[in-house]
Amino acid sequence: MSLARAVIACILLVGGILWLARTTSIQDLMLNAVALNAILDIDEFLFVGMTPAKIQETLGKLKPKHVSKGHLRSQLESAVHFSCLVSVVLISYFLLLEPLQRIMLMVKTEMCYSNQTFVVAHNTDTQRTIGLVTVMSRDLRNDSISEIAVRAQETSPDGFSTYISFASDVDSFSERRSRTMREEADIFPFCVESRLLNSSADMYGDASMQPLATQLLNTAAATVGRTGTTSCLELKDQCNRLNARLLRLVCGQTCGCTDPYSSPWYKTEETQGCASTCLQIARTALASSRCQDVSVTSDAWQAFWSLYPAVARAHFGEGSKASASLEVVVG
Repeated sequence: MSLARAVIACILLVGGILWLARTTSIQDLMLNAVALNAILDIDEFLFVGMTPAKIQETLGKLKPKHVSKGHLRSQLESAVHFSCLVSVVLISYFLLLEPLQRIMLMVKTEMCYSNQTFVVAHNTDTQRTIGLVTVMSRDLRNDSISEIAVRAQETSPDGFSTYISFASDVDSFSERRSRTMREEADIFPFCVESRLLNSSADMYGDASMQPLATQLLNTAAATVGRTGTTSCLELKDQCNRLNARLLRLVCGQTCGCTDPYSSPWYKTEETQGCASTCLQIARTALASSRCQDVSVTSDAWQAFWSLYPAVARAHFGEGSKASASLEVVVG
C-alpha cells in the first residue's frame, strides 16, 4: 500500500510540475495550482463523501499512534526532505522554466524588434502560407496617431503633452473618447487659427492658450502624416483630404472655412471639421459681398471639380454607379 501511494505521489509530482511549468498565464497558473491541490485531496473528499458517518466518528475518536524518533534521525529526515525539495525546484527550473523563458524572449525579440514589414495568412484549402511585404521600413509615417503620441509622451517634459489631451477624470475620458467631430467643433467659441495660431491674432502667444494651440497643430499635422509643423500654411496642401477633419478644425482659415469663395466641399457642416465659428465668418463676409458668378478659371472652381470624384466616392461608396457616372462627367 505504501509503495502504491508513493508511485501515485511521484506521478502527480511529475505531472503537476509539467502542467504548471507550461502555463504562461498568471490567471491560469493560479487556477491550475488550485486544481492540482484538489487532486491531492481526492482521497479526503472520497472519505468524507462515501464513508458512513458512524465510521468517520469512530475513526475520529482513535488516538494517534506515538512514534519515537531520535534527534539525529529527525534532523536527517528534515535534511533529506529539504534536499529533495531544492532538487525538484532546481531541476524544474533548469529543465522546464529556463528553456521556456528563453523561447518566449526569442519570440518577443522576433515579433517586436526584428523585421515587421510583412503579414502572413494561411490558406486552409491549398494548405499554403501566403505573405505580403507591407512597408520597407518603419517610421513615423507608418505609425498610428496613438503610437506617435505615446512615443512623444515618453520623452516630453512634465506638465506638457505634445499630442495627448489628458482628461481630468474617468467620466470626462469616456465622454471625450466617444465625442463626435460636430461636438468637438462646437466646443471652441472662436475660430482656432484666426484667434490662436496667426502671428497677428489677439490670443497668439498667450501663455495659457499656447500649449493647447501647439498640441492641436501637432495632432492635426500627425493625422495627415506630417511632423515638425510650425504653421498651418505648411499643411495647406492637405486641407482637402477626406480624413483631414481635425486639420480643417484647427486651420480653418488656411483650409478655406472662413472664405466664402473657397471650395464648398467639407464646409457644409461641422462633421467635416470646419467649426461653426469659422463658417460664420464666411457667412458674414458673403453677406457683405456682391452677387457675382465665379470664373471657371478660378482656383475655387477648379478645386471644386477636381475634388468631385473623391467626394462622390466617399459619400456614395467605392464602385457605386453614382460615383462612376460623376467621374465620367468630370473626366
